[in-house]
Amino acid sequence: MIGLSGTFIGFKWKAALTALTFTYNYAGILITRAGALDHIWSLCVEEHAYIILALISVVVTGRGNVVRLLVTLSLLAMANGAISYWALGMDYEHSYWRTDVHIASILLSASICLLKHDDRLPAFLTSPYVSLVSAAAAILLFLDPVPTPIHYLLAVPLLALAVNTLDTSNWHLTGLLSSSPMVMIGLWSYSLYLWQQPFYKFVAEQGSAPIPMLAAVFACALCSYYLVEKPARAWLNRNW
Repeated sequence: MIGLSGTFIGFKWKAALTALTFTYNYAGILITRAGALDHIWSLCVEEHAYIILALISVVVTGRGNVVRLLVTLSLLAMANGAISYWALGMDYEHSYWRTDVHIASILLSASICLLKHDDRLPAFLTSPYVSLVSAAAAILLFLDPVPTPIHYLLAVPLLALAVNTLDTSNWHLTGLLSSSPMVMIGLWSYSLYLWQQPFYKFVAEQGSAPIPMLAAVFACALCSYYLVEKPARAWLNRNW
């Protein structure tokens, strides 16, 4: 371990390897963990979802069949999480870091997106207030007093609905999200997510002052975005 020995912030090469190969969400609960990389589990789920969605698009024919399969897989994943947490007594990481559980959020969003594209969403779900109400309800259901499985059985579908109905929402919400500060935060959000965990651990476990750590997060994220990610993305788009 390199770094702050005796803490959960230190670097572990096995954990880093599983982060780079997008297997950390399983390796982190079965093999080894490093607190500074714990947030990578969600990126693993995301990458796995891209692969699964690509395979479905190649193998399954017919938009209706795709939607039915996505909904079925989503329901199975949510049930898997509830059974793991409630019936089998697994802790949060063992229940919800796994792709076979957490992929429900992405598959649900994909199915709603396809239904919307085909004008098959019920009319009341395209109301200007659906997105705001769904998001607010989801946030409330994600509060700590609410049992964890409820977060993923109810709050996740509400968030998926909120994201996919943003373009039909009230202009107050769309105007706020389209403002320059919000757009910039959105552009930086992936970089911020990549860099926040180590500094969060310094605050949570070492008692470091939060404001300097927050400034450090933004400094690292902006360097990452403008010096690495944006040029790399431009090169890939230009050449591939």
